[in-house]
Order: sequence, then C-alpha cells, then structure tokens
Amino acid sequence: MTMKLVPDPPASTTRPDSGPTLISFEDQLNSAWDVLSCAYATAYECGDSLHGQQRNLAMAAVHLVAQAQAMLEQMIEHLPKGVGVGEGG
Repeated sequence: MTMKLVPDPPASTTRPDSGPTLISFEDQLNSAWDVLSCAYATAYECGDSLHGQQRNLAMAAVHLVAQAQAMLEQMIEHLPKGVGVGEGG
C-alpha cells in the first residue's frame, strides 16, 4: 500500500463570496468619486500658487484626475436603474 505524500485539502464549509451587490458597487464608485474630488481640489490649489514647470505638473495632475472622474461618471450613469436597491453590501 502506498502512502499519499500530499493530503487532500479539507472540504470547504464556506460559501464562496458572491461579490458586492450592485448597490454597494455603486456606493464604492461614489466613494471613489469623492476621493477624486478631493484630489482635484488639492492639486488645483497647489498648482494655483506655483509658477512655470511646477505649475504645469500640478495642473497636469488636475487634468488626469478630471479624466478619471469622467470615467467614473460614465460608469455610474450606465448602472442599471433600480437593480440592487435595498440590498445590503
């Protein structure tokens, strides 16, 4: 009789996570939007007091944050309406 060198893993007793509900996903997108809004304001205020290349770099960051916000806005707008409302996340 041969012995098995690697034992079988235990049977899983937990259910795999089904992922976030749609409402919690929307909440996460809105939270990301809020973080980007803060980053936008911070970069803008920083850049507003600078000159030359430093100002250009700060304003480039403002532009990049605005692009990320536009992507999030599109994602939020394209979420199905009413699906997942009232579900916990």
